[in-house]
Amino acid sequence: MDFGLTAAGVADAEVFGQYVSASDMGVGSLDIKSGALSKLSPLDPSSGGLAWIEVELPWIVWDQYVSNTQPGWTVVALNASTHERIVLASDDPGSPNAVPAGQAPYPVIRKGVVAWAEPSSPDSDGKPRGRVVTFNLATRSSQAVAAGVVSSPVYAGDYLVWAEQAPDGSFAFEAVNADTLMPADVTDQLPSLTSVLYLAGSADYLAWTSQDLNQLSVVTLRSGAVSVFTAKPDFLHRIQFPALVGDYVAWYTGDRFSVMDLTTGGAFDVMGSAAAGNGTIALAQPNGPVPKGQLSRSRVSSLAISQVPHLAATGCA
Repeated sequence: MDFGLTAAGVADAEVFGQYVSASDMGVGSLDIKSGALSKLSPLDPSSGGLAWIEVELPWIVWDQYVSNTQPGWTVVALNASTHERIVLASDDPGSPNAVPAGQAPYPVIRKGVVAWAEPSSPDSDGKPRGRVVTFNLATRSSQAVAAGVVSSPVYAGDYLVWAEQAPDGSFAFEAVNADTLMPADVTDQLPSLTSVLYLAGSADYLAWTSQDLNQLSVVTLRSGAVSVFTAKPDFLHRIQFPALVGDYVAWYTGDRFSVMDLTTGGAFDVMGSAAAGNGTIALAQPNGPVPKGQLSRSRVSSLAISQVPHLAATGCA
């Protein structure tokens, strides 16, 4: 049975992601210390697999592709202790909670509240519209907190934050308080935006990429200081799907994964895959060549960020 970290979440000594066996595939967990792999929730054989996953135990939240041949997605929450499974949203017309077809969401979770951006019907100008939606797993209540041309939201510090594009094409950060979901004015705490594609958030940082994927901007929430990192001009370090953990950020380059120390700019590449979260970075390095589009047998290890010394500056990004 194979296990991949291309879409994976980390919690303590466990990594959650997609497994593939001779008989089925689905969402599973890998105990990094023992190497034991557990099946948690099978996926339909025609599914295109996982697009994104976040973990805050006991809850695991992911976005899965409905089909490996047709567009479509479904956002699911699973209680790892009770195995209760909740479909939160889907652009599959036959699904409950169906929404218009569009970009697959990247759900995030904090204190049992899941947030994501889902498509809504476009306006007359044809621009794709969306809603930022939250779902409280304890009360089973949902709430739309924003509508417009919005990015996927992230939890950063005390806020749920997203980027919104105005009719004139300009971008700005918008936010609600993460606990109350009441609108929050963050104009004095967050910088102005020129462009944004991916967001990442943590207790200490908010990060975003430029639309050309060549720059990563990071604001330290306590001080408001902004750092800008530029990818190497080798087309091998484009910054996609960044994930923050401690003073580090990990991202997918399109060819490999990179991990960077935000305090020094020091970085290293992973010829395999990486996942970050809950104070840990997990690395999966294949034992041999990987056929394109397939998982492979890999050596999986983890780094507790609290025990990792800061990296020397390398100029990787």
